[in-house]
Amino acid sequence: MSRPSYAEARRAFRWEDTLRALGWASAGPVDLARTIIDRHTGSNRTALRWVGKTGTSRTLTFDELGRLSAQVAGWLRSRGLHEGDRVAGFLPRVPETIAIMLGTWKAGGVYVPIFTGFGADAIEFRLRDSGAKVLCTHWEYRPRVPTSLPGGPEILTISGPEAPAAGDTDFHEAIAGQPADAGPEERRRDDPAVILYTSGSTGPPKGVQIAANFLAAVHPWMVYGVDLRPDDVFWPTGDPGWGYGLICYMVSRDGRAGDLPRGRAVA
Repeated sequence: MSRPSYAEARRAFRWEDTLRALGWASAGPVDLARTIIDRHTGSNRTALRWVGKTGTSRTLTFDELGRLSAQVAGWLRSRGLHEGDRVAGFLPRVPETIAIMLGTWKAGGVYVPIFTGFGADAIEFRLRDSGAKVLCTHWEYRPRVPTSLPGGPEILTISGPEAPAAGDTDFHEAIAGQPADAGPEERRRDDPAVILYTSGSTGPPKGVQIAANFLAAVHPWMVYGVDLRPDDVFWPTGDPGWGYGLICYMVSRDGRAGDLPRGRAVA
């Protein structure tokens, strides 16, 4: 099927098609984790192919990401995370990052991405300003985390060759034994799902709330701009601590990213 021109796509576009592709009603709350991952479980379809910088690779299905993110949610709830609480992620492009984002939403939390190029001062500001109760990080980036953090957020570390730093919680040990089904977690469409901070190049960084409705806002671009279709392989290269990387990571996981009716726009 040929790709429609901009004018053709614009004439044919209907928000109802986007909502249908996402499995959303025209109004009412939404469940982000279900939309992105859980509605595709049971299919044994690949959700993520990851290749690390040393050549190590992993392939995860929607079922595996669903279970992993549910276990993250279970651990967060066991630590007393409540609806609207902030979970920060100072994390690189690894599969656990996606599970932590999804797990935060499954637990009712708000995710705070932090760019992996930042130093201690920038990290400290975002943690203090957001009031994050948990900081999730990776062993390679852990040395840049400030030694004294405001409010004392719990630090969950994806460990590597060495044991986590004193006082940290090991990611894999933490989620082991947690339930593989977190249950539904619906949010109003205008509820914040993410707090993304500006760079701070023109003054103090500003936290921008991204509403749960962001999937509907970005989905048409993935379909018409990127031309992403079912079973395409999409490589999001942006850092998950910035807006482009964060959004592409989430929307490209949706196994129905190409289900808008392109054919209707083509004569």
